[in-house]
Amino acid sequence: MELAYRYRAVDERGEPLEGVVYAENAALAHFRLARVLNRRPTALRLALRESIAAALARDFSRRDLALFYATLGARLERGQSVEEGLDDARDFIFDRRMVQAITLMLHRLHDGAPLGEAMRQAGFPARDAALVAGMTEAGRLPEALVGLARELEQAEAIGESIRALMQMPLAVAAVMYAGLYAALTVFMPAMKRFYDALGTVRLPSSVSLAYELSGAFDAHLVLATAAYVLFPIGLVRLASLPSGRRLLERVPAFRRIAERADMSRLWGGFAVLYDAGVNVEETCRLLAAAARRSESEANFRALGRQLHGGMSFVAATARAGFPQYVVKGIQAADSSGDLVAGTQALAERLARDVGIMARRCEHVVRVGTYLFLAVGVACFFLLTYYPILSVTLNLV
Repeated sequence: MELAYRYRAVDERGEPLEGVVYAENAALAHFRLARVLNRRPTALRLALRESIAAALARDFSRRDLALFYATLGARLERGQSVEEGLDDARDFIFDRRMVQAITLMLHRLHDGAPLGEAMRQAGFPARDAALVAGMTEAGRLPEALVGLARELEQAEAIGESIRALMQMPLAVAAVMYAGLYAALTVFMPAMKRFYDALGTVRLPSSVSLAYELSGAFDAHLVLATAAYVLFPIGLVRLASLPSGRRLLERVPAFRRIAERADMSRLWGGFAVLYDAGVNVEETCRLLAAAARRSESEANFRALGRQLHGGMSFVAATARAGFPQYVVKGIQAADSSGDLVAGTQALAERLARDVGIMARRCEHVVRVGTYLFLAVGVACFFLLTYYPILSVTLNLV
């Protein structure tokens, strides 16, 4: 995993610079600054916030990657060189890791590496690097980059549908989590001191236990706060792991959305790679490695094995265990006589299905969020204000 390091340096003209560099360790960060970016570092320290953001994001921003491919493809079509296009691209990309990857890519190209290999070494997706390598040899590099941009834009549209579905529950959960921290550190210790001063109040066992927990939290505030902050980060990382995704997919609606989203993304990539003339078995291997669901990975690996055994593409798709809507879509694409266009149409149709399913689930998610919020408010009331109210009523 790459970490972020904030640096101060001097460029080749002696001008002071500040920025962030990404590397696996401080030594490699120093090397990249000095040998790749041509900057003499004067200070280098770990940037915790940027490192956490990089760990959570893992990949480049899809939006920036699509913009990069589309813009570079358009400039190559106008006759601009690859190096000029890469140099210009650094000015409009917001993803800092991607800016660094473009710089590393330029450095590899200056060393004589082929374009596809330079992309792979710089950290771009292996599937994209294989496509660029194949299309460079075929003299169709601008078309490849435009195709990659189109496929990424489609994947980003799917991501926006899913983010819109999850935006409200995540916002409510964040507010409630912050409220719980305030209750543990402010409200409940104050209530506990109040009841200790009264001395005669008999609290329910559940309330007493909650106040004891608050006391323990307050007694080790720094350590407890660090654990409290890291807990949701750990949950996000767990949700991004295959085991965490499988747990979420126990909900049938989420499973259907996740399955179609992955199939849309992968078959859109298949259309781009197949059109580029990349070997079909190699295409299946790359897509299996890029799959986000273990079932999708197994499907594409099985498809590669069936094709290696000499089976026709349509029959191999059916034997590989793909969902029926994929098998029927591939059969329709094959019968149309244009497998690339038919596969692209299948990917677009699945992307639309994801958007429709997300909108249908939105009402259920909203109602569930309101219920969750009501339960949270009720628990907060029972732990803070209800004991005061009950004591006041008893005294009256």
